Parts: sequence; structure tokens; C-alpha cells
Amino acid sequence: MVSIARKNLLRDKTRFISSVLGVTFAMSLILFQVGMFIGAMKRARALIDNIEADMWVSDERAAHIEYSAHLPWETLARVKATRGVAEAHGLILARVPAKKGEESFEIRIVGYDTKTGVGGPWKVVEGKDTPGRDEVILDRQAAENNGIELGDTIEVKDRELRVVGLSQETKTFIADYAFSPLETVKKIAPMQDMWSFIVVELEEGTDPEEVKPSIERRMDGAKAYTKEEFTANTINFWVQRMGIMVGAMSSVAFLVGIVVVGITIYTATLERSREYGILKAIGAKNSYIYSLVLKQALICSLVGFLTSAILMLITFRFVGRYIPIYSDWKLFGGIFATTCIMALAAAILPARHVMRIDPATVFNYVR
Repeated sequence: MVSIARKNLLRDKTRFISSVLGVTFAMSLILFQVGMFIGAMKRARALIDNIEADMWVSDERAAHIEYSAHLPWETLARVKATRGVAEAHGLILARVPAKKGEESFEIRIVGYDTKTGVGGPWKVVEGKDTPGRDEVILDRQAAENNGIELGDTIEVKDRELRVVGLSQETKTFIADYAFSPLETVKKIAPMQDMWSFIVVELEEGTDPEEVKPSIERRMDGAKAYTKEEFTANTINFWVQRMGIMVGAMSSVAFLVGIVVVGITIYTATLERSREYGILKAIGAKNSYIYSLVLKQALICSLVGFLTSAILMLITFRFVGRYIPIYSDWKLFGGIFATTCIMALAAAILPARHVMRIDPATVFNYVR
């Protein structure tokens, strides 16, 4: 059966290749858009995921990590004094320009207490695990992209910092994370006497929902979130900005794939109407006829999917140097399933035409 379907497609190789190219374009667009979107989501929440905390405290304007709060310096002591709080740590996050020679780039520098390590890099692959005064740990890919090596000095807001470590999994969609001691970042951040966030560890058995109002009552304008709430808010921030665009473009690409495959199979079906009529005349059931049409659509779609998968694997290796890209097997598995659904949808119209063929019309061709 597969042989028959393949022969039908390959009778017009030009049309088959055009169809495969159309599917390749559609699936490549979906793979790239979805891979970029998931990559942005995973990296946006990376700092939250890698800090052992039960709650995050910010001000009323900063419901997610993409917007740094402005909490007075004394907020940390007040949070620590709240009943049910075991420990609290202050963080300063600032998006600042950096420069190495003539190369300029942007980083999101995290100031943290190097004695506790809370808020520091979670995967250092080269150099020191903990930076000292006027030292910084950079994302490794950001360093490579800007020609920076261990021991080099970068200029951050007119202050020179020595690169002592390189980290992984710290590249984000907007600005890559960098890590320095609190005393260093305080001199760099625009709001030098303000915390961006306070992360809270609760005493064992304490309900976060009971602690949240206590923290908020102690400090005007402060807002407390559970780790799950803060993560969800961060993801929603990106979904609102990227989700609609990614969904729209992926939907268009999916429809393009259906139309391309559908037209190819429908045209081939029209040209082979007599052969299908003969099959029905000798007793072939509609289910068998439909399976032939579906297999043609699947062959066309899957060849296009495999081509796009190979192209995207190559593309991801290059593009991943500049933006976070998710390229796990689950992504390709999901797009493979989408391709099968697309083939099924593309086969509907040609199949309906075949099922309407009257076997008696076969004899009209006989003279």
C-alpha cells in the first residue's frame, strides 16, 4: 500500500519536491518559534528555580523577575523579624551596559551575599565559583560572543570589573546574567540603597499564605509571593509579550502546511481518478482508498518534517549562541505529532473526492 502511495507521489517529482519544501518551511517556522518561546520561558525562570526559597518579596509594581523592585534597605531586617521566617536574603538586580574594548553589550548583574551564596551562579564551568570585590562571573556564551576571556577586565558603568568565572544556563532573551558581590553591585545599580528582591526561607511546617500578610503589613508597598506565584507571574509576563505572536505565526505555518500538502494530494488524486475508480470497481473499500490518500499525505509531510528537523538542529547550534533556544527531543516529538495531524487534515478533501468516484465512470474511459 505504501508502495502505491509513493509511486503516485513520485510520478510528478517536481510537484512532490515543491510540496516537501512547503512543509519544510512551515515546520521549520513552527520549530524555531516554539523552540525560541520555550527557551525564553525556561531561562526567564532560571534564577527563581535555582534559589532555594519559599517566597519572594518585592514592591507592588514588581510582580515578576523582569521588573526590579525598589525595597528600602531596612526591609530585609523587617522580613527577617517576621514570625515564621527562618532566613531572608537580599538581592540587587540591575540591567546595565558593559563594554570590552569597542564591544558593547548589556548584562543583568545580580548582587548577592557571597558568604551565603544565595542568588549566585548555579553552574560555573570555568574559573572561580565565587567572585570577590570588583570581580564578576559572566555567562560563557556572552563572553565568547564579545571576545572576553578569564582574567579580562570589562567596564560596567564606568567601573572596571575583572572576569573571574564563566557560567552556563544564564543566557536570557534580553540580557545575560552576571554575578558580583553585593558591595560591588551597590556601586553600579541605579538605586544604590534599594533591594530589588528579598528571598525568604520559611520555618519548617509554616504555611506561606499565613506569612504573606504579615510581611505586607510590616512594610508599606511591599508584596509577598510564594515561589510558585512568582514563577507563574514571570511566565505570564512573557506569554503576554511573545505568546500571541508565536501562536499566530505557528498557526499560519500550520495552515500553510495543510494547504500545500492538500493541494499536492488533491491534484494527484484528480489525475488518478480513473485508477481509484478501477480499485473501487474491483471491490476496494472506501477505508482502503482513504488509507492510500492518507499515506501520500503522510509521506509528503514526514519527509518535510525530517528535512526541517535537520535544518533546525543546525540552526539551533548557531542561533543558540545569541538567544536561548529549547531543542529537547520533546520539542521535536511534539512537532512530529503536529505534522501527523497536519497530514490527516490535508488528506480530508482529496479523500472526499475519491469516495465520491462512481466505479461505473471507469468504463467511460473505454472506447
